[in-house]
Amino acid sequence: MSAEVFETFDRASLAALQAREIPRVRAVDYLAKNDEDDAEADTALARWDAYFSQFAKLTDARCLCCGTSLRCRLRLGVFGGFTWGLAHGEGHCSTCGYPMRGHHSVEDLGTICNLFLAHHPSTLSFPVATMAVKRFDDECPGCRPAMINGHTKQPYPDASAEITIVNRLWAETMSAEREVWHRVTCQNSRSIVDVQLAQRFADRVQVGLLAVSLKERSC
Repeated sequence: MSAEVFETFDRASLAALQAREIPRVRAVDYLAKNDEDDAEADTALARWDAYFSQFAKLTDARCLCCGTSLRCRLRLGVFGGFTWGLAHGEGHCSTCGYPMRGHHSVEDLGTICNLFLAHHPSTLSFPVATMAVKRFDDECPGCRPAMINGHTKQPYPDASAEITIVNRLWAETMSAEREVWHRVTCQNSRSIVDVQLAQRFADRVQVGLLAVSLKERSC
């Protein structure tokens, strides 16, 4: 019997997924060592194994939450079930919004790009801070864009260059754009129009962050 699926990723669906016995990704699912490799290779494989354990092993490349196929007709996540988010390397299922990651790195061991893995439900939670979920409120901090550092898994501080860029671009938006952002990020709207408008703002943020990154590299 197939597992129950959910239209959107929310508190109820997360609780249901956390109650299941969901296997985790293992390093051997994607990496291998040769017979002549030494003990360092074993150590590296063990470190990758610890890293990959925070992701769920999917069945037939389908979203853990909604069951939609995550396969891409083209490489790099184009026309597939994965949508890039604001935080570098992070994203989510294009259909239900379940959190995923596309870029992976372990210190001193390199980076694996465009490997789209779903975070294991046991690693996820919703913020307990009070926010205006049912309606948009310009004074509500939870209604504003936020960014998570992909390495520390913590929000960027308000004084960081990343949040400064986000706040500057946010201040340039119209009220209708901010309401759309709230519907998509807080109410998980799957409206095509809402998602497209929210993505335009996300794209502007990405451009702003890239410009700063390129400027820092040239210094």
